[in-house]
Amino acid sequence: MPPSAFGPGVQAWVGLLSGAYRMSKRNIKVLMRDAFGIELAVGTVSQLERHLSEAVAAAVRVVKESGLPYELNSMFINVEGD
Repeated sequence: MPPSAFGPGVQAWVGLLSGAYRMSKRNIKVLMRDAFGIELAVGTVSQLERHLSEAVAAAVRVVKESGLPYELNSMFINVEGD
């Protein structure tokens, strides 16, 4: 992932709230402030989502190019083999 003013924990929370819980950017902003005391602009949430999306896409490309059998679903990738 590209460098960010926010560490991997904040980036992971934004990804979880956006992807798994389908929260709006504004609700993510409010939750991060209320739960963790972290002030995020709505634009920052969008930027973090984009960076996470690019990182996940790169990981999926590696798995697809590996030649190993895999199962891709909305939450994770199962890779078979060593």
